[in-house]
Order: sequence, then C-alpha cells, then structure tokens
Amino acid sequence: MVMKRLLVVAGGILAAVVLLPLGAFAADRVLHEGRVLHNVTVASIELSGLTEAEALAATRSYEAILLEPIVVHVDGHPVDLAPEVAGVDIDEEAIVAEALRLGRTGRHIEQFFDWVGAWFTPRVIAAPVTYDAAAIEWVLDRWDTGVVARPPFHGAVEIEGGAAVARLPEEGAVIERSAATALLAGLLQAPNRQLIRLPLRSVPTFLTADEVAAAAAEAAALIDADVVLHEPVTSQRVVVERRDLVAALRTRITVQSPAALEVSLDEDVLRATVAASVDRFRTPPVDARFKFDEETSAFAIVPSVDGMTIDLDAVPAAIVESARTDRVGFVPRTVDVAARFSTADLEAMDMRPVSTFTTTYSCCQSRVTNIHLIADAVDGVVVLPGATFSVNDHVGRRRTADGYRRAGAIIRGEVTCCDHPANVGGGTSQFATTFYNAVFYGCYEDVFHQPHSIYFSRYPRGREATLGFPLPDVVLRNDTETMLWIDTSHTATSVTVTFYGDTGGRVCTDEVEGRNPITVTRVIRHDDGTVEREAFTWTYRYSAA
Repeated sequence: MVMKRLLVVAGGILAAVVLLPLGAFAADRVLHEGRVLHNVTVASIELSGLTEAEALAATRSYEAILLEPIVVHVDGHPVDLAPEVAGVDIDEEAIVAEALRLGRTGRHIEQFFDWVGAWFTPRVIAAPVTYDAAAIEWVLDRWDTGVVARPPFHGAVEIEGGAAVARLPEEGAVIERSAATALLAGLLQAPNRQLIRLPLRSVPTFLTADEVAAAAAEAAALIDADVVLHEPVTSQRVVVERRDLVAALRTRITVQSPAALEVSLDEDVLRATVAASVDRFRTPPVDARFKFDEETSAFAIVPSVDGMTIDLDAVPAAIVESARTDRVGFVPRTVDVAARFSTADLEAMDMRPVSTFTTTYSCCQSRVTNIHLIADAVDGVVVLPGATFSVNDHVGRRRTADGYRRAGAIIRGEVTCCDHPANVGGGTSQFATTFYNAVFYGCYEDVFHQPHSIYFSRYPRGREATLGFPLPDVVLRNDTETMLWIDTSHTATSVTVTFYGDTGGRVCTDEVEGRNPITVTRVIRHDDGTVEREAFTWTYRYSAA
C-alpha cells in the first residue's frame, strides 16, 4: 500500500516536472506573440519582447551611433570622416526579421528545447556593417592632396636673373593606402571608436640631384650667349639674342625608364624670332634660258635657279646645334618659288630654227632707230606653250623718253610727219611686218594682224602688218608643245626675226591670188599628211610711191 502511494506521488511529481515547463513554454509563446522571444540581442542592444516596429527603432538607433562623425589624425592634423560619405549601412529589416525568427523554426519539441536553452545562453544576432571601398579611396585621395599635401618635387631648372638654376628634388609623402583602408574599415564598423593616426609612406622622386644639376648645366650652355646664323649667298646674317634663347628655354620630365629631365628650346619661339628676317634672305627665282650663239646659230642652256628663302622649319635645329657648339651656324634655306623654266624643262625641248624673215630699209633714218629699238625690246622673248604674245603688250607705248624718234606714219589715211603723237615710233610697222612673216612661215597661230591701208613696195603685198598703239597690234599664240624663242637682229639696212622651237613638223607656204583686193592663203602641211588652208583677203586704198 505504501509502495503504491509512493508510486502515485512520484508520478505526480514527474508530471509536474514535465507539465510545468511545457506550460511555461506555452505561456511564454502567448506572451511573445508578434514579439521577439526572450534573451535576444544585437550589438549589445536588447530586443527581447519588442514588436517588429520597436525592434526596428532600436536597431536604427544603433545605426545612428555608427553614423556619428569620426575624428582621424592625418599627418598630425585632425580631420572629420562622415560615415555616410563612406557608404556605412546596416540592414535593419534583415536583422529584425532574424530576431523575430529565432526560436520559431523547426518542430515543437525543437522549439521547446531552444526556448529552454535560451534561458541560459543569450541569442546574439550579427549586425554586419557594409561600406563603400571606392568611397574610402576617394576620401584618402582628398586627404592626400588637401591635408598631407606633400607630393614629391622631382626637380626643375628655373631662370633667375637670366641664369639657369637647379631646383633639387625632394621626396613626398602620401597615406599608406592598404593599412589606412583597413584601419578606417574597422573604425567604421565599431560603435566604440578610438582616435587613430593613419600611417604615411614616402614617395621617391623620379630624378636624382645629380641629374637635375646636369640638366641645369645643359640649359646654361644653351642660353650662354647670342647665336649668329650666316647666309653665304646673300651675305646676310640673323642674330638670335640671348634673351630670345632664355624666352625659348623649356624643360620637362619624361617618365620613361629611366626618367629624365629634358632641356630644349621652344621651336615656335625660335621660328617667331627669325621670321621677321625672312624678307632679307629671300632671293628671286631665275628661269633657265637658252643662250644663243649668233656665230654658230646654236643654243646653250643657262641653268635655272629656284627662288630661296629661310627654311623656318629647319631654323630651330640650326640654332640648337649652333648653341651647343661655337654659337655660329648657317641659315637653313629652302625653295620659296620654283623657277618657271627649270634646266630640265629646257633640256627636254628640241629647239631648232622654225622660221626666219628679213626686210630691208635705207640706212640712217629716224625710222631705222625706231626699228632697232623695238627689235631689241622683243629679242629673247620666250612664249610658253599655249600662251599668246602681243607686240604692243610687251613693248608698250613708244615714247621719246625711251629713245624713239619722230618719223612718218599713216594718219587718217595719209603718210604724215611729224607733229602728231603717232609719229613717235614711226616706222616700227616694218618690224611688225617682219615679225608677222615669221609667224606666217613658222606656222604659229595668227591671233591678230592688220595690213597697212596703203601698200608700200618694201613689204610683201598682202602679207604684211602695220603697228600703232594700242592698235593695230600683232598677236600670236604658241599652239605647240614647245616653248617659242624669239630672236631678233638688225643691221644698218635690214631687220631679221627668227623663231626657234618645234612645231611638230608643220611646214607653211603661201598662195597669192589677185592684186587689189589680194587674197593670201597660208597652206599648213602637217607631218601626218593633212593640209589646212587659211585665206586672208585685203584691199589697199592705193599704193605709195
């Protein structure tokens, strides 16, 4: 009986031991419905019994602590770091969701034992702090330039009082990035912050003191004194003064391996210094020309010379070379204007006599003087392929100041002498006739000619030309691929015009019909056998005695 009672008591006690905790567990769940279970903390903040909203508020208060400004020492200077600038953040919603989840997962028996264990062991939720590494790097960059402000000085060459002076290199300092980044990252994630000093590291220079000193010596040599450039053709010279060299001095550091301090003279400054002297050094072009030997009737070529000027592009190199040696050099020259006719152009031309014509006159008259003057003016004329030549355009108005005399001329249909302006240069029509016949038999294009209104027996009937100013005129066109050389000569009683060139094998003859009117036909036979005919008809008013 006693044993039975003991068993009943023991069973009751066991039931109480089991049922009481279960009841407490159940009661605790009812009390914490919608709230964080007991003994749950995050970063030492108690969340137990808090609703979701209350837990969020508590977590945000923790974040507010993390966002409080931080004081850091950089190179002995206190600086503020705003954590929000570094992108400091915690995920409050995730933290609270984790707090509400604790103890509420798994089977009921697992939740019961988890509840029991929580009375003895706190449930701590991690609150990871995130930050923006790039933002920290940006902050460190600003502190490097604005607080440390000790970039390396790699050395330089400066001008003081007109002299080149070496400025020796000095090491710089910057924040040691890897260590500083780790320190700041730890500081941003800790609510209890200590004053830290960010470590620095030295930054070496590219150059040594000896290298800078050598560059200064090189610069001093470049600007030591004036540089004089001579030009042997014109015997001119240009002086680049020392002050101009000082103004042109430039230095720069190149960071190729190895680094170097380069010393130079600014090319633009040197060119501008010399540019004002260009006109003094300019020489005009001289065309190649044929030199005609009257005795042998053969041509020799006088070589062409191109027009030259200062080669401004080459000037800087010439100045630098002279500055590095004896400070004397030569002016570099280049072609300014090429000769219109080069030596090669004339060498390629097969110059030969094409036509010649002579007319005669009585010696020692005023008109003969005029004929000689106009013949001399035309002598040696070159007519390019495709170009035209006008006697009047080339010679101009005949004037007594040029030596022309008064002589008989046809004025209003009558031979008159000698008070009219047209009498100055009278008789030059004989040269016009001679010239025109050279055109005629040379097969060159007859652009314009006009016979006399009165026939003179000293001229070929119908194949002659008069000359006045500005009209009548005699004009030809060089319709060949070779230049035309006009040679004139005269004696006391004759004038001759000879054309030299290459008409491609053309041969010209004349056919005459009638007397007055008279028709003169130029017959042009080409080397391919084709024939052209050019007819010209003229009527004279009468014949002179």
